[in-house]
Amino acid sequence: MFAVGDAEQQISFLFSLLHNYHPETPIAAVEPPDLDVGVSHAMQGVLAMDHNRALAERMLTEASLHGMAAGAGSPAARAHATVELVYDVITKKADSSAYATAPPMGSEGRHALLAVLDKVGLNAREDPFPALETISCERRTNCSIFTTEGEPMSNPDGHTDFEVLRPAGDGGGLYSGSGRCYALMQTLKDTISGSVILARVVRVESTDANSVVLRWTEDCTISVKCVSKAWVVQKQQLSGEPMSENPLREIGCLAYLTRMMNGTVAEPEKVRGDPQRVLPMVDFLEDAEFYYMVRWCHF
Repeated sequence: MFAVGDAEQQISFLFSLLHNYHPETPIAAVEPPDLDVGVSHAMQGVLAMDHNRALAERMLTEASLHGMAAGAGSPAARAHATVELVYDVITKKADSSAYATAPPMGSEGRHALLAVLDKVGLNAREDPFPALETISCERRTNCSIFTTEGEPMSNPDGHTDFEVLRPAGDGGGLYSGSGRCYALMQTLKDTISGSVILARVVRVESTDANSVVLRWTEDCTISVKCVSKAWVVQKQQLSGEPMSENPLREIGCLAYLTRMMNGTVAEPEKVRGDPQRVLPMVDFLEDAEFYYMVRWCHF
């Protein structure tokens, strides 16, 4: 029971061991005899990460407080003993071979360990973020956009042609059900995976069954992060070299927080901190070449 992969995968593996063999789950009846050894190794892998050293100290302190409050021999005390041993292994005061002979935590001890992890702020699910859901779109050039008075708008170069992201509708049409698409105005920044572009929301109005007009809207500035699909594929194919910046995980995290803020994620999910301080996604689009992460832009 050794975790492989990046930090997120290792954390998820630790929590899968703690959750999968909970006393109330059917799988608890076939709990492997070395489960707590596996938990110790997984916890060592997580707490030994450079960015988690301070977290390891807080865990040791919190586990000690829980253990003393519950008394000797309690599940919390067994959890504390395991955390203390893992900490000693990380600080070179003990060898990991001691995991095999240490008293097991048992299911109740693992439940107490979960409480400690939650208290110090380390939490995870086996699958931290749901699969990404995108809306297909077309990136069109030479589009005309009109004011409410019917006058053609000028782009930053003084011309009347715009590049526009046009989401597809449920029926395979050119526009999303919201009647909203995005005029790309100016590149704000180049990134390792693409670029960030300043854009404006454009309203779509039907004139008859066969034609539409793109109408300029006021005070609707947004940013569009364009992520190259070719770049993502290339990075994913590099053997043994983790991605230093994984835009798909960033998008998955923001999509999850957006659903939390919109109240569309079922309990008992919870978000630590104040998610209102995170700019939610407006849309997540894709075409053959790019992913497009659309967010409000307040400046």
